[in-house]
Amino acid sequence: MTEPETMKTVLMKAIELLSEEGAWIKGAYGRTSEGKACGLDDINEAVCVCAVGAIYRVTDDFALATKTLQRVQQYMNFECTIPYYELISYNDAQDNVAPIIALLKVVGELE
Repeated sequence: MTEPETMKTVLMKAIELLSEEGAWIKGAYGRTSEGKACGLDDINEAVCVCAVGAIYRVTDDFALATKTLQRVQQYMNFECTIPYYELISYNDAQDNVAPIIALLKVVGELE
């Protein structure tokens, strides 16, 4: 029997996805192989994703993805000193994926 997904498993899968060469982007939730921007409703068509897109890409449970995103943003807003309110803004302000992965790891360890 398969273990139920949790926020921690979603975050770990998102980290794994973002760690792949060329998988991380900024400026859109995701992009197709043709370069077309994806929304969260068609994120499964994306070949590369931002941090938010990764959270939604790795699970079919939209409510769990939303809850996970909210938990990351709660951490950002109340439990650390990251000067951004939204993960999408923090993602787009970075020069590389390392700070994103570090943030997701910390939140995943709290769960």
